Amino acid sequence: MRLFTNGFNKDSVLLQHITLVIGLVCVGIGQTLLYTILGPASRTIGLSEVGVGTIVTSAALIITVASGLWGGVITKVGSKTAYAAGMACYTLGSFSLAYAIGLSIENTFSVTLVFYLLLGIRCVTGFLTAGIHPSAMTYISESTSREKRSAAIALISSAYGIGSIIGPMLGSFMGGGSLLLPLYVAGIISLLGTVMGLIFLKGKDVHIEVNKNKVRSVKLTDTRTLPILIAIALTYVSFSAYQQTISFYVQDNLNVSPNQSVVLTGYAVSIMAVCMVVTQLFYIQAFKPKPKSLLLFGLFSCVIGFLLLVLFSKVLLFIYVESGFLGIGFGMMIPAIQSSASLAVNEDEQGGVAGFLFGASAFGYVIGPLLATYVYSVNSKILFSVCILASMISALSTLKIINNRNF
Repeated sequence: MRLFTNGFNKDSVLLQHITLVIGLVCVGIGQTLLYTILGPASRTIGLSEVGVGTIVTSAALIITVASGLWGGVITKVGSKTAYAAGMACYTLGSFSLAYAIGLSIENTFSVTLVFYLLLGIRCVTGFLTAGIHPSAMTYISESTSREKRSAAIALISSAYGIGSIIGPMLGSFMGGGSLLLPLYVAGIISLLGTVMGLIFLKGKDVHIEVNKNKVRSVKLTDTRTLPILIAIALTYVSFSAYQQTISFYVQDNLNVSPNQSVVLTGYAVSIMAVCMVVTQLFYIQAFKPKPKSLLLFGLFSCVIGFLLLVLFSKVLLFIYVESGFLGIGFGMMIPAIQSSASLAVNEDEQGGVAGFLFGASAFGYVIGPLLATYVYSVNSKILFSVCILASMISALSTLKIINNRNF
């Protein structure tokens, strides 16, 4: 069995957590920049929308599968090593993607070759970087007490949201001068995150006993965590359903032009992102609520948000209000579910459960848009009613574990 000796200095824990946040903000910036840049770049290259969608979806599926494998790697090599390796690969992947797109714009390759080149880069990068979030969550779990686990995980969860706000702003500011400059800047920023991780994060002393039969590992079907994995997947199905369809919802219900729809949708998504980040970065850090309280308040806020979408579809103000409720709700539910999974297993199983959590989240993000667009085409009210049901099932699944484990 692996026995971990706590090598964390209390005086440096905050610096270590800030280092993880900076690294994940870098990942968030790079990921959202990719979505911002890839569309215009594909038009210049001559790549079809279907081709772009295939690249993005394939990479997401690779991440979904690979994250579970990374859980075992984290347990063997340690969270710091896995995190630093993932960040280094992310930096290399960012530079490689920017360089490949640059060559493609210069018509160095045929469109078919460009498609397979970008597909290969994104899939390989996805596989090698799928351990970044699980290793960061494992590091947090190893360096915090059970009482502070929810607040610490919320801090990690807020990082990607911060990056998703900065990324599009960076793309808008720099993209006008050069299409590829934002991608290179994102690579430099992630390199900074990699170096900081190597300098400030602390490894843990690991002792391996001869008797390997006593090594514990979390399995996908583990009854302690399976309901929570289902819960996080359903939560991200609802979350991505909103993100995917809100632009259609705004245009269909407010009868505005496509250009106006882009602007109004941008405001709605920004309100949601800001409320989510503020909830995780300030409210949860200040009050440190227990997972159960966080989950129930988050569920209430999500239900109100989706209910407003069902009842007041023609009023712009209510669309902005519901975006705020959803930002607060998901900002509470996601860290509540993640911390519940961490608290449900032993200390030497944190890497495994973190890997499965990230995989389940990615799975929800993959199938959510597909299901959402189909259901929305039938009836938008049905879609958001289904999101309410999914959120309730997610909360009930997590509450089952919380009540059984009494945390």
